[in-house]
Amino acid sequence: MKLEIGNISFNTQKALKEYIRSVLRSLGHDAIVDANSPHFPFFAALTDRHPEADVKIGIGIRNFIVRESWGGSTSTVVFAFDIERTDGSRIDISFHTCVAGKSNSRKQDIRNVLRATIIPQTIAYRNEHFVSGMLCLLCGEPITHPKDAHVDHTDTPFKSIMDSFLSANPDFPLELAEESEKHHYVFKDEDIDYKTKWIDHHRSLAMYRILCYKCNVRGGKSWRGQ
Repeated sequence: MKLEIGNISFNTQKALKEYIRSVLRSLGHDAIVDANSPHFPFFAALTDRHPEADVKIGIGIRNFIVRESWGGSTSTVVFAFDIERTDGSRIDISFHTCVAGKSNSRKQDIRNVLRATIIPQTIAYRNEHFVSGMLCLLCGEPITHPKDAHVDHTDTPFKSIMDSFLSANPDFPLELAEESEKHHYVFKDEDIDYKTKWIDHHRSLAMYRILCYKCNVRGGKSWRGQ
């Protein structure tokens, strides 16, 4: 079933997400999308799909503000956007939730927290192994800047590492803390032991490769010929 967002049609949710990512990347961090921007109607229509759109919009939308985010790849800059309301208040909004039209499940929140927690590991790998001009291991395209070098799990996928950990440690904390600056949930300070066990478990199993942006967003599949 086609998705109609503003005056643009998409055949799949995946195609819609890739379009959103490309627009956000082209705009860049701190870009302001106001009512005069050609992108404003699209972001407004996208916001209307959010299950808590009324709460997010509040008194009304003045601007959309592009920001860097932890989400997506864990090792490189990705982008999201916030809503600045007409009263000057600002609130984050997940474009993934807008696309899906539903809120995150508990399972999704757990996955997001675990993925965010190991960001320092993947950043460290990228910083140690990235060389300007290195080739993407899938498509062979040169990667010239660290922000375009995406660290991908290989051999043992992230999901397998996560599932094995949760199976051995089913007592995942019932409550999470919200990281206001990065707009996502994190472990509470009192759950440091559980957090440390996860960090150690992931480090002991994770193996990586560096891919270009296009191959990474396609789930580790080469973009060539698509």
